[in-house]
Amino acid sequence: MPNPNVGFWVGAAHGAGYTCPSSKQYTSCNAGYYLTGGTGPGNACTKCPDGCTCADNQTPECHADKPCAGNLSDATGGTIAWNGSTWDYSACYKTCNNTSIAHGLSYYTGNTWGECHPDAVSNACHWGYYKDNNSQSCQACPAGYWCDTNQYVCPAGYFCPTGIYNPKYAEYGDRYKCPDGYTSDEGSTGLNKCYRACTRACTQQTCPENASCTHGNTSNSGIEYYGAACSAAATTCTLSFSCDPGYYGSSANGDTSCADCGAGNYCTGGAHRATCAATLPAGAPAPGRITTLANGNWGDRNKHGVKSTDCICEWFFNDETRTNYEQQAVCSVGPSGPTYTYYYECRPGYYADNSLGWGEWYTACSPCDNGPAHAHYTSYSTPSVMYAVESNCPWACDDGYGRVGDTCQPLCATGVTTLHAGDGVVPLFGARPSSPALAVQAHGGICYGNLMPGRGTGLNITVQGTTYHLE
Repeated sequence: MPNPNVGFWVGAAHGAGYTCPSSKQYTSCNAGYYLTGGTGPGNACTKCPDGCTCADNQTPECHADKPCAGNLSDATGGTIAWNGSTWDYSACYKTCNNTSIAHGLSYYTGNTWGECHPDAVSNACHWGYYKDNNSQSCQACPAGYWCDTNQYVCPAGYFCPTGIYNPKYAEYGDRYKCPDGYTSDEGSTGLNKCYRACTRACTQQTCPENASCTHGNTSNSGIEYYGAACSAAATTCTLSFSCDPGYYGSSANGDTSCADCGAGNYCTGGAHRATCAATLPAGAPAPGRITTLANGNWGDRNKHGVKSTDCICEWFFNDETRTNYEQQAVCSVGPSGPTYTYYYECRPGYYADNSLGWGEWYTACSPCDNGPAHAHYTSYSTPSVMYAVESNCPWACDDGYGRVGDTCQPLCATGVTTLHAGDGVVPLFGARPSSPALAVQAHGGICYGNLMPGRGTGLNITVQGTTYHLE
């Protein structure tokens, strides 16, 4: 029988010899229902949707779209639309947010809420994020930009690492601002992109010794990034120099150092150099010796002069007593004076027979008598102390003789006159010079070496418990 709440249907009744049909066939529906599935068996009476009117088994006539809010749990916007057979909720949405999205929407998928996507409002993404139109998601702001849903190029004078808002934002303070004195180009990504103009001064060259120098002060310009060195190329300062008096040379002449003027010359400074001999007056005899004083100082002689009057010439003359006497004067003046009576030095084998103090001259020289027989003098006597009068001329043994103490003894006549012992060379004598003595057989004869008590650096010999060395 028909469902009183649904409609009317036709079909065979139960009874012996009858089979019930597999499905019902509705012919009409009650109020509030409408016929679906055609007019044949298996059709149904379907409840009329909310907001719609169903009459005479016709397709429902629905009212206008209805708001999602209040009609769908959690929905905050959108409308529900009838699609001809059922209500469509796909336009329903609710507001949402997460780590990157400040203002987003989640749309209803039919049985659950979909993924949160940024809204179309200007600040849909959180600060430091931008809206990717392809993926419809909020992405971290890339380095060199700042973001608040949109991307903006980092301004000059600031730097923008990944994921920041406007670097000029007051609460940031100067965190993303280049340090004082530095700036940056637009789109800078980090503190190391901040830079400032810089200069690198030239490196001074070493001033040569004994010179007065002037150094150039050029410099090269470059860029210095924060935390890095200046990019300006290194350069060397120009160097101009002029040598001090007593030396000669100049950078203007291509010199690189100052050379000593040298004894017998004088240099007034710079490239000047002249010989003392060139200062002699015309016709003056050649001096026996030229002495240069360091700026007129006799205690610093035989070096270089710094002016022409530092050139001292000495003229030597011989007399009948085999001594030298001398006239001394500034070279440019020449030998002068009524007589030449100042004895400068004695001849070899002579000594000064007057007491000499500093600055005094030899007035007479007498023959030395301190040398032994078979010896000759090699120089004049030099007092061992001031004011001493001493006959102590240096001497050496004549050919064929060797020194034993303060005597000269005949050397060995066999033709062998020396013996090499270690690093030393000792003479061999024809007669025994000491007792004991070293006897050496050479060319059929016997030669003797002088033995001195104690150990020496050469050959050492022990005789009856006593050590001797060759002298």
